[in-house]
Amino acid sequence: MATDFVLLTEAEVTKLKVEIRARDGNRCTKCGMLREEHLLTYCRDLEVHRLIPGCEYDSRYCTTLCLLCHKREPTKLSAEETARVLEELGLPQPVYRHRFMLHTEDYRIIESAARKVGVTPSAFLKQAVLKAATTILKERSR
Repeated sequence: MATDFVLLTEAEVTKLKVEIRARDGNRCTKCGMLREEHLLTYCRDLEVHRLIPGCEYDSRYCTTLCLLCHKREPTKLSAEETARVLEELGLPQPVYRHRFMLHTEDYRIIESAARKVGVTPSAFLKQAVLKAATTILKERSR
């Protein structure tokens, strides 16, 4: 199972969810409820559900659901259930990531520092975490 670090801003998550809803015709893929009806019924937008709980938001592994259908979905899957879902969808094993939801100002600070050293914000954060972990391990081994 691959792991990596990724920085997701609220705007990036929102944009991805809008794209997924549009791809699915702005309707629940289970019961067919349209976005307009959902807004009137629940006073909120359709949900974007990750078919494999815990995987990274990726349009291949996400679908649009109404609130009621979303509540019926499992929040965890066993390894066997995950394999079955992936086989049904014809998809590879998803990437599981440690996600950091950052406030805009925090993201700007990391983005600025990363730019100064010539790396992406994700790479910068990964390097910082690895450096901190290495330092802690060295100190404990003394």
